[in-house]
Amino acid sequence: MPIACAIVLGIALSAGTAAAGPTDAELRRAEALATEARMFFKSKLYKDAALQFMEAFALSQRPALVYNAARAYEEADMLDKSIALFGHYQRLPVWTMRDAKRQRRSRLP
Repeated sequence: MPIACAIVLGIALSAGTAAAGPTDAELRRAEALATEARMFFKSKLYKDAALQFMEAFALSQRPALVYNAARAYEEADMLDKSIALFGHYQRLPVWTMRDAKRQRRSRLP
């Protein structure tokens, strides 16, 4: 359970730095990590998938990535971590692509 707490703490800390929103570079890196995570998941490398999804979340703040990480931990039979992440996911605000577009436009000169 300490690892699950560390993951949730890491999420909470990274959420505090997201007030300005992710940069375009962070969003591109997050998408690359999420793509890699999906490949891990399809290959049944669930723990690796979960870690990649959470790294992508730290950059992008997209709640769906936390959900995907929780599912990966569930498939890996790491239920403590899965439950912790599902709980965190339920408390996250809804994030949409519209939000990302709005953030990008606000940074344009």
